[in-house]
Amino acid sequence: MKTVGRQPVLELTDFKRDLSELTDRLGHAQDCL
Repeated sequence: MKTVGRQPVLELTDFKRDLSELTDRLGHAQDCL
């Protein structure tokens, strides 16, 4: 990790956002199938 212990909350927020975006894309992909 690049910022260990410095901004864990921000890192976690970014991770959750990326994860939600990925989940949305997977959902759209499944809808298209």
